[in-house]
Amino acid sequence: MCKDSVVTTRVLGVVQRVKLRAKKLCGMTKDNLSPIFCELLYLIDDNDRFHWIEFAR
Repeated sequence: MCKDSVVTTRVLGVVQRVKLRAKKLCGMTKDNLSPIFCELLYLIDDNDRFHWIEFAR
């Protein structure tokens, strides 16, 4: 439970920062950014899974 909430909080924080940066740099709308965020979430998910596996060892 605790691990899931920490990961979720971290992911949400990263996504919010990327959204703000993308809007500043590109002036894109939320709809235009959707594919980028889908890819980003996959990358973050893989990264967190790797770290949790290492932590468990």
